[in-house]
Amino acid sequence: MLKHFSFLICALMALCAFIAPVAAQSPNTSSMIVVVEDQNRAVVKGARISVTNTATGAMREAVSGDEGRATIVGLPLTGEYKVSVSMSGLRPRMLPA
Repeated sequence: MLKHFSFLICALMALCAFIAPVAAQSPNTSSMIVVVEDQNRAVVKGARISVTNTATGAMREAVSGDEGRATIVGLPLTGEYKVSVSMSGLRPRMLPA
């Protein structure tokens, strides 16, 4: 049953529109907030989220917390990103750029 488990990533805006500036970051970087849910919309704790810049290959990773949420910081404002989510024993899911 776990192998059929699929991840849904709730990024409420398009991949480039979800970027929100953070005061501690430089003016040229931002952060992404990702919420990982299962097919029943229950949050998933402990999922590994990878965000990769498709042009440079630069990757940032985070792990979802108790509320299924993870924040990836230090992302350049320009560029397209692939988002992938994985968890031991479960089928990985990737969102294209």
